[in-house]
Amino acid sequence: MKVIINQNTDPHFNLSVEEYIIKNYDLEEDIIMLWRNDKTVVIGRNQNPYNEVNLEYLKANGITLARRLSGGGAVYHDLGNLNYTIFTKEKNAFNNYKKFCMVIIETLKYFGIEANFEGRNDIYIDGAKFSGNAQYFYQDKMFHHGTILFAVDLNVLSKVLVSKEKYEDKAVKSNKSKVVNLKEINSSITIEAVIDILITKVLKLRKKDLYLLNENELKEVEKIKNERFGLWEWNYGKNFSFQKIKKAKFKGGTIELTFEVKNGLINNVKVYGDFFGVKTNSDLEELLINKPYNKDYIGKLFREEKVDNYFYLITSNEIIDLLFE
Repeated sequence: MKVIINQNTDPHFNLSVEEYIIKNYDLEEDIIMLWRNDKTVVIGRNQNPYNEVNLEYLKANGITLARRLSGGGAVYHDLGNLNYTIFTKEKNAFNNYKKFCMVIIETLKYFGIEANFEGRNDIYIDGAKFSGNAQYFYQDKMFHHGTILFAVDLNVLSKVLVSKEKYEDKAVKSNKSKVVNLKEINSSITIEAVIDILITKVLKLRKKDLYLLNENELKEVEKIKNERFGLWEWNYGKNFSFQKIKKAKFKGGTIELTFEVKNGLINNVKVYGDFFGVKTNSDLEELLINKPYNKDYIGKLFREEKVDNYFYLITSNEIIDLLFE
């Protein structure tokens, strides 16, 4: 087995590394990558971020949104969390979550921590979850990756992963579990010490097994990031749909908006109300149709189209707030 200790904390880059390795290495020898992300919410491949993430809180606090290749639920990462990814082509490892999680469970025993594999894909300590895991399959290869909470800001986690509103949607929702940091169990534990024990004692690897991506490989990873993981279309607009009905009374009258969002784009929008203006409901409908459901994008569009002048005593900001509240 080879080990990669990835020092990059850019989530879009790190997810690109996973794709590069799984699609370009023959994996005749297994690889484990250890890595961390700066403040990030990572959602599963099939999830709707508008249902899983408090996007207003995320934006206000400089937290990144990233969509991974594997399925499963939304998780929060910061530098108090360690991620591990194991790449393999071993056939009996497919969907065998416990096999990979045991590596972490065995490592923690060196620190006096008794952890257990529970449910489909998680590791718990006394009923509290500290590691969520997922898998991705490509041809005859796969990777298993998971989180390990050491000292994650649980206050931020609780706020950013709370759904602001319930939608009629077709995307996968996250299961919310009680979580715990390893620091709460063993105050002296460190990420560096766990990495050392994992590599030298559990996996029994040596310095010769350390591996670094070369310059050409890093360029290919950047290309993947620029073409997939760094794109709004991938992170926000990938494979989700939902319907919304929004209604509010303003100084200039009542507006009701009904619309669908499909693959990140506004569809089937209808505008109703008792408002007055130089423009009609059809004008606003035509402006919104097939536009990205993105607050910054719509804000710029409304300024360019001077939507403040559309309706009497109803501002463009009030319409935007209604769309995205």
